[in-house]
Amino acid sequence: MQAEVGVSLEAQREKLMQYCKLYDIELVETYLDDLSGKSLERPGLQSALKLLEKGKANALVVCKLDRLTRSLRDLDMLVQRYFVGDRFSLLSVSESIDTRTASGRLVMNVLGMFAQWEREAISERTREALDHLRATGVHIGAIEYGRRRIEETDAEGRRLIVDNPAAQKIIVEILAQFDQGMKARAIGRELNSRGIEGPRGPTWNTNAVLSILERNGRQVRRPRVKREYQPDRALNIARQLREQERSLRFIGRRLEAAGLKPRFGGRWHASSVAALLESETTSDITACRRRARQLRAEGLSLRMIGSRLLDEGYMPPRAAFWHATAVVGLLQ
Repeated sequence: MQAEVGVSLEAQREKLMQYCKLYDIELVETYLDDLSGKSLERPGLQSALKLLEKGKANALVVCKLDRLTRSLRDLDMLVQRYFVGDRFSLLSVSESIDTRTASGRLVMNVLGMFAQWEREAISERTREALDHLRATGVHIGAIEYGRRRIEETDAEGRRLIVDNPAAQKIIVEILAQFDQGMKARAIGRELNSRGIEGPRGPTWNTNAVLSILERNGRQVRRPRVKREYQPDRALNIARQLREQERSLRFIGRRLEAAGLKPRFGGRWHASSVAALLESETTSDITACRRRARQLRAEGLSLRMIGSRLLDEGYMPPRAAFWHATAVVGLLQ
């Protein structure tokens, strides 16, 4: 769609080249990313920032500010780290932003706020539309076992959902076996022995059987999952779900299902998930040392290494920032 309206990647590259030619800017390198601007973890952007850190460039030029980021928090981090004072400059072609001037920095912050508002407004409208559809009886999400879509549509053009006779027969068998005293695990094994396909794959498992029993009014006891404190794994899951615009409560439920527990307390709440995403901590000091040495090998100063460690989620054990002496301790 971008190509059709004239803002394809090649069109943006050409615009950058013309801008640099007009203002007599030496273009050192160009990088293309086809990922969303809601995250800074994009290969092209990271490569461009490394050129700044290594002193091989002194400015970053973008076609439009929202091509750099749509997050006000990320924009503020980039400004504080790279574009404050006379260190590096940020230039935007479409908005005529030049952070070398006070007015340019003001315009950049205002536009950054609008970019974040636009992303959040789109997400909000999507949620409202889905809620409306659910309220009017439209099925949203995966179809439960025992039902299927057919080609026939309703008045709104949506495909109808009807009972699947073969699957309904299996449900009746499962309920009968359970009522006769058979355990959910045994029911799953019996279905697998007959080669009957499961709801979400070729085989049945205990959770699939329990879900069917619960939907049909049977009282079941799910096995307790032993949960562990694994901050690295929890953060990885939380980041992925947050990038999908999932709510904090939804992320908490997923972390519970994954057998993970928060640092404090027994269960995940919205506040504990928010704290996890905010701190982006890691408990692996070995990984922290390894990363610090990699950055040192790239020629970064102690101060820059500390800044990069914070950005990547490596928090010092007893301080809010990595000071030079703490970084030295990592490198020893």
